Amino acid sequence: MSQVLQSTPRADGFRLCAEWERQKQTWLIWPEHANNWHSGAKPAQRVWVDLCATIAKFQPVTVIASGDQYKTARYMLPDNVRVVEMSVNDSWCRDSAPSFVKNDKTGEIRGVRWQYNAYGGLEDGHYFPWDKTAQVSGKICETEWLDSYIAPLTVEGGAIHTDGEGTLMTTEAVLCNSNRNPGLTKEEITEQLCDYCGVQKVIWLPAGLPTDVTGGHIDDLACWVAPSEVLLQWTEDPDDESYEVIQDAYKRLCRETDAKGRTLKVHKMLQPKNPIVVTKEEVENYDLAEYEIEIEEGFQQTGSYINFLLGNGVVIVPSYDDPNDDDAVKTLTGLFPDREVLKLTNAREIALGGGIIHCITHEQPAAG
Repeated sequence: MSQVLQSTPRADGFRLCAEWERQKQTWLIWPEHANNWHSGAKPAQRVWVDLCATIAKFQPVTVIASGDQYKTARYMLPDNVRVVEMSVNDSWCRDSAPSFVKNDKTGEIRGVRWQYNAYGGLEDGHYFPWDKTAQVSGKICETEWLDSYIAPLTVEGGAIHTDGEGTLMTTEAVLCNSNRNPGLTKEEITEQLCDYCGVQKVIWLPAGLPTDVTGGHIDDLACWVAPSEVLLQWTEDPDDESYEVIQDAYKRLCRETDAKGRTLKVHKMLQPKNPIVVTKEEVENYDLAEYEIEIEEGFQQTGSYINFLLGNGVVIVPSYDDPNDDDAVKTLTGLFPDREVLKLTNAREIALGGGIIHCITHEQPAAG
């Protein structure tokens, strides 16, 4: 039986796992909402199918689908992909699934269920209501028979990234924003992150990428690729609107140490050369409603190669039909020589919704 625990992961000897650790499966949520995906989500659904088929060659995949979309998802997805029915408001599984923590002595996996308010609540949120998505983390824990902790912080999974060895990266622009955690100081948020992620140190960057509609998630800007090693989105164009944020992040990370006192090695990943810009035709095929972000012709979404997926023996990197796609593959091949690096073509369809591969997936680490 799945239980909700009153203690914290840190008190119980649990830690947030690094994404390169052995995984049990990958979770996704089937896209359907026409306010988030143009053309009735059909182009996005085809990309989901391609991604799930690729991941399933390496490890199990579970896709959450609403009751209205269950038959469609089951028909379109490969037979070796599990489909489970849950009520949802959106498709960003990275942000709504639980963060999984592990006890290295027992091998047990538990879930951390963060508060969720659709990226800013009624003040700045992307949509309303979000009550169904807020229940996804608990439902996943019950589906997997995992004990869980209910954390008091509002945190999306894409807002945090760990090395699995006691260090967490995040951004002040998201977690210290009054639209997420009003009334809490940075120090208080740090303490709660340490409690619920089982870490000893939090590295704070001031901001994420300016085109990131979440307000600046870390997983578009920087990620851990090994203990004491970070991969950073990169541009050398001073006219690029991300230039100052990226340069500042680089300087800060180069001065940082991890929880074990090791100086960080910062690798650079060239960002896509061409921006992800919404066309007039695509705008006309969105169905926007009240409380949602306004999308108009020329609206720029974030393109990032940092937002890749790690699985058992594989790295899946977004491909935008961009001149820098091959450079991203080369960089990741060098960083993960023991894994097969594969492109997901037409990742632009995901980016048009406001995220990329990492945003729509969530790994569940293996027990033991």
